Amino acid sequence: MNGPLFSARDLTVGHHRTVLLRNVTLELPRGGFLGIVGPNGAGKSSLLMALLGFRGILGGAAEVLGRDIRDLDRGDWAGLRKRIGYLPQRSQVDPYFPVTAGEVVLMGRVGHAGFLRSLDDSDRRKAESALRSLGMESFRDRPFGHLSGGEQQKIHLARILAQEPEMILLDEPMAGLDLKWQERLGSLIGDIARERGAGIVIVTHELQHLPPACDRVALLGRGRLLAAGGREEVLREDILSELYECRVRRIVEDGRTYLSPWIQ
Repeated sequence: MNGPLFSARDLTVGHHRTVLLRNVTLELPRGGFLGIVGPNGAGKSSLLMALLGFRGILGGAAEVLGRDIRDLDRGDWAGLRKRIGYLPQRSQVDPYFPVTAGEVVLMGRVGHAGFLRSLDDSDRRKAESALRSLGMESFRDRPFGHLSGGEQQKIHLARILAQEPEMILLDEPMAGLDLKWQERLGSLIGDIARERGAGIVIVTHELQHLPPACDRVALLGRGRLLAAGGREEVLREDILSELYECRVRRIVEDGRTYLSPWIQ
């Protein structure tokens, strides 16, 4: 496939008769790294849910991995989702839920292979390689619910790597993590973008969470696409002030972009 990993044209997305996104035109090229930024409630997660088939398309058109997603049936979606790695917003995990970190990573191979095929040694080697690439092999036998938030996010990233997806969707991967884990995860995501070749979409409401490797940015506000393009083209003070509905100052340091309120 030589076309974009996903493309949306005048896409309108809704849920239970509520319009969540209107007239969004956006695409992710193969090997691209796109950041979707906007305030809470802007429709960022709704766009990811539409790309995964969990939100209704009310208008416009969208293709994911070469498939028109407006008319896919349940079986088509099951096949398509095997090719997409998805990291949802961090949620609470029951510390007594009986699953180890290694078993969570193996779930990526289950999704890749299908539920009717038993996992083999090749699957286990790929899961182990994913753990090792993130420096998490020593966590293999630990209960997943006992890990810290940052450790759980790294295990989920290992699950995605074991899956070997063509496109990776990350929804607020640094939310709720302390600064040390935010920096570590941002670095890991940048490494994945450079080394794995999969297209990546990262959703965040904090500009500093965009890794320096993220070269394209889309700004969503109030369910509409405000701007999209290259990082320097889009992350301008005038556009960001419009997005956040207050005057902001943009600060760039070591490839990261930070915002602060404009104090006169």
